[in-house]
Amino acid sequence: MTTIDVGALAQRWVHSYEEDTPEASVYRPSGYDFPPARGRRTFELRPDGTLVEGVPGPVDAPVESGGTWALEGENLVLHGEEGDRALRIASVDDERLVLAVAGDEEEDGDAHVGRDQEDASESTRLPLPEEQGGEDHGAPDGD
Repeated sequence: MTTIDVGALAQRWVHSYEEDTPEASVYRPSGYDFPPARGRRTFELRPDGTLVEGVPGPVDAPVESGGTWALEGENLVLHGEEGDRALRIASVDDERLVLAVAGDEEEDGDAHVGRDQEDASESTRLPLPEEQGGEDHGAPDGD
């Protein structure tokens, strides 16, 4: 099992969909020099476990929502207004976050986490540990 650097995770990430592959979705820090785009999905993972997600709104202005996050093994678990999602981290460092795409989520094989050019509310979702009969280990409860 890969060790995940929580310090590298705790920052604002922006979807770099130009770098996506069929197997992975790529995110970069907010200060990265992105090419022009009509809007990008973002999420900020704060060290205190709070989450701020952003999606392109109807006039391309970002629309933000809140929630919480936790790291459970190799899964980044997001508890937000879009529901609970467990995203498997393929790799992370200070400059790049790669989230594995679950290959059987969609029949056409185009299951990208937070694909910006499509419906921004759709995301690839792996089952949460409690949905697999596992235990919840320290995820913030949102109180």
